[in-house]
Amino acid sequence: MKNIINSYLEFINESNLTLLLEANIQYLPNFKTILDKIKSPISDELKKLVNKDIDINTNYIDINTEKNDYITFIPDDKIKNLKYKVISRGSYESLSYDAKTNDTYPIGDIRTPPAGCEGEIVHELTLEELRKIQPSFDISGVDKIVHFRWSGGNIFLKKSWLVEKLEDYKSTDFKVGKFVTKILTTAGVKFTPKDVEDFVDKYKSQMQLRKNVFSRFEIVSGDVIKKWYYLVNYESPSNGSLGGSCMRYQKCQNFFDIYIENPEVVSMVILKAGPKELVDEDTGEIYSVDQDLISGRAILWTDIRGRKIMDRIYTNNSADVELFKEFANKNGFYYKKEQDFNEYTPFVFDGKIITNSEDNNIVVQLKRGFDYDYYPYMDTLKYYNSRTGIITNDSSERYDHNLEDTDGGRGCQVCDGTGLLGCPECEGSGTEECYECDGEGTQVCEFCDGEGKCDCPSCDGNDPECEMCHGKNKVECPECNGDCTEECRKCEGSGRIDCTVCDGDEEVSCPECQ
Repeated sequence: MKNIINSYLEFINESNLTLLLEANIQYLPNFKTILDKIKSPISDELKKLVNKDIDINTNYIDINTEKNDYITFIPDDKIKNLKYKVISRGSYESLSYDAKTNDTYPIGDIRTPPAGCEGEIVHELTLEELRKIQPSFDISGVDKIVHFRWSGGNIFLKKSWLVEKLEDYKSTDFKVGKFVTKILTTAGVKFTPKDVEDFVDKYKSQMQLRKNVFSRFEIVSGDVIKKWYYLVNYESPSNGSLGGSCMRYQKCQNFFDIYIENPEVVSMVILKAGPKELVDEDTGEIYSVDQDLISGRAILWTDIRGRKIMDRIYTNNSADVELFKEFANKNGFYYKKEQDFNEYTPFVFDGKIITNSEDNNIVVQLKRGFDYDYYPYMDTLKYYNSRTGIITNDSSERYDHNLEDTDGGRGCQVCDGTGLLGCPECEGSGTEECYECDGEGTQVCEFCDGEGKCDCPSCDGNDPECEMCHGKNKVECPECNGDCTEECRKCEGSGRIDCTVCDGDEEVSCPECQ
């Protein structure tokens, strides 16, 4: 019976693989990394198949993290209207408007999407189309440019500014040897069974090495954090998100006190670079040496609920982001669903996306009353209250530093990072002249209209023999006691009221960073 079941499962997988063989093939970063590390004619041929016009299905081939000799893929028939997510600021707005104005491309309504926005790729522009839209457009060194459509409109973006949303699609497992045989046969590539066997052995070896990579992870805290921000300590100072970090420079080394001085709740996960292979000049033998370098890092927070929160992951190799996520799952850490600079990006715990907004609000208690001389740029926990020591990703909380300055320092250059400016109406005093009494503190008595006397309430001024007014028809004003003026009710005699612009707070929100 067991053999029958196994045979049936193999038949189902073969059928699924047949579905895969209908259009262009795509590899995900982890699988690409494994292929790059395998020296084999098979790996060379597989890499040539990416985006090649052969009869194979649009799919997303990846490693199987649980089984060393399996791959996973998503057949094209399972992916309907694939969505993409914006992961980087920026757009080709000028190019987009030229296309609309000159009627050289049917782009539709133009609007730049915010980070984290989801939409679809309508079209990948060709070189000829770009030159037709904007003859002066400099295409040297430019990535693929696509027409991106989202709920708010359309825009031209770099394709590298988008990431596929594949988490909603269930992948299929398949033996790597059978996969290679089927794909290469369909593509008309000649190979031998020995070639496939050699490739599978090397693939399994690389997968095992990948599993051992967890020994290269470390969690560090204190003064050493600034060392691992400095680019001279990167395996590659210019590659990937790590090589593009705005805090990687020597000039930023004084910015990290907020991390260094709070080791109880702030630490850093680092991925040490793998051993480097060298050749002995005398013997020609290859040997390995450990490198005191990193290929990835992420700040690790401990919030007031005791949760460990892994902030944005920076790596030299994009495939290593998945290693960080696996490390987080293994250690019970939360991590960002997308590696972006958006404070509202949801977190993931134990492989599940956190949908409750309260659970996505991160509040960390740092030392109270510390206003540091300099601050680093923050991707997620941007809002810091130096009086209470609270740092959070919740902008509704009270804060005096908005830490989004990519040059570091103290935050916004207009308000010096406080998020506030002195009220322009009251010049920071919190009060303004009372408009009821013009700042005098007193008003002409409305009861007697400033005369000090009013008509006799007994005879209304009409009885010359009235015992109250004794025929004078007027009596002393009971409201002002004959003083003609009274204390201003609006300002209670002070002549000043709370500023109507800042409500007496003396400050208003900074328009530059709010």
